[in-house]
Amino acid sequence: DDGTATIAATLIPVLTVSDRIVANGVNLSDQVASNTTKPFIVDIQAGAMVLDGANPPEEESDYGTNIKKFVYWFDKTTEEIVYFQFRLPSDFDPSQNVVIELKGQAKTADGNEVQFSFRHRAIADGEDFDANPYVEFKSGDFVTDNTQDATDTILWPSVTGATLGWAANDMVYIKKSRIAIDDGTGVNDDYGTEHFHFEGKRL
Repeated sequence: DDGTATIAATLIPVLTVSDRIVANGVNLSDQVASNTTKPFIVDIQAGAMVLDGANPPEEESDYGTNIKKFVYWFDKTTEEIVYFQFRLPSDFDPSQNVVIELKGQAKTADGNEVQFSFRHRAIADGEDFDANPYVEFKSGDFVTDNTQDATDTILWPSVTGATLGWAANDMVYIKKSRIAIDDGTGVNDDYGTEHFHFEGKRL
């Protein structure tokens, strides 16, 4: 023993709050004081969602050559499903529009159409969460990019929190899947999703 003391250092990450509150499957919004200039935002990445037991999408955790990303590949014909959930903040304003957005790409780019289903149910404290089925909200047919490995941004139609049936402090349960397009020509391969985004307003 040469008398040298060894100290183990623990690095503690610091959360910096900006106009975007980003979480990987975790709602951080209520850790910050309410501010009327800031939206309520939840970003849920692929890898933070729960796979359906019977029909899950294929997971790929290292897609790409120069840059790696986690992707769920949804089949063209079999409806494959993921689940996730988050809590609305105590000052959520249901009278304002909620932005619902998905980032994804076709495995083989062809410029054809894709559609996703966003089934949801908001549950208040003391309410039986399993008493009623999900309510479906479709993205509508989206024309994908025809450039290989280009990212698409699929936006759902504009809707208020009240129309969705969402209220402050509710737990929101989500079931997401790729569904058949309404008309036209569908993407003729798997479609990969990497990110799901929700944005609302606070009182």
